[in-house]
Amino acid sequence: MEPELQLYHHTLQQGGGVVSSVHGNFRAPRSPDIILNKGSVLELYSVEIDATEDNPSVMSLVLSTRVFGLIRSISAFRLIGSNVDSLVIGSDSGILMVVRYSEEQRDWVEVAQATYGRTGARRTVPGQYVAVDPKGRAVSISALEKTRLVYTMTREGGGAGDEEVGGTRAKTVISSPVEAAHAGVLTFDYVGIDVGYGNPVFAALEVETKGVDKDPTGRIAAKLSKLVAFYELDLGLNHVFRKRPTAVPPSAHRLIPIPKAKSVAPGMPAGGGVLVCSEDHLMYINPTMEKQ
Repeated sequence: MEPELQLYHHTLQQGGGVVSSVHGNFRAPRSPDIILNKGSVLELYSVEIDATEDNPSVMSLVLSTRVFGLIRSISAFRLIGSNVDSLVIGSDSGILMVVRYSEEQRDWVEVAQATYGRTGARRTVPGQYVAVDPKGRAVSISALEKTRLVYTMTREGGGAGDEEVGGTRAKTVISSPVEAAHAGVLTFDYVGIDVGYGNPVFAALEVETKGVDKDPTGRIAAKLSKLVAFYELDLGLNHVFRKRPTAVPPSAHRLIPIPKAKSVAPGMPAGGGVLVCSEDHLMYINPTMEKQ
């Protein structure tokens, strides 16, 4: 019997709209790079810091990679012991991908992967948001609604194709996911925050939507308020706790993580919180502060 013919729809012209972008050191240590996510295309740019007036172009395209799918989210990630950044990708394939740039192959190579859900861009399937722990210990991936997973990242002895760390080859290993689902919640943004070497913490901008679908009058939807909640991964118990949901303005739409300071004045927070961006207003929230 002849095999069934299968076709794949692929446009000839690449998309030009930028969905998201990240910066890091992907090609080599101390090499400032920028990655643009254009949906089905990943573009890696090098940044020339020593630009002059005669040569104003400070960005040059290093690599353009077209994928057979939809890239929903990307984030830079540096595992402990590494001197370059890897790229964490959430897509409609239902697989969490970690890749790094290979100077020898002039292309992206797979570091690790983990299957988390069905294919397609669905409301309850993770992939819309990717958040990383700044210390390189955990990665979390979230859906628009309800589902949220946290993975811890470790190393073990690797082979010739793996990254070299401390003079030896080491393979990146993704653990089994820890579920941090919270029913009746719609997520608007999701980031990892700097807490030093304490338990990894992630911040989510969300709205609790319980009862909205069953209210034809729309009164419950009109009274909804946005919250910033913190999700802490307890490395000892291997469990995720939801902490300190804090009300924010209804126009809040973006979270910006703040690096943890090495030294601060007495009585002042050492950073590690988030800036909440809303219309004509900025709000700083720290999970360790009693008053925000």
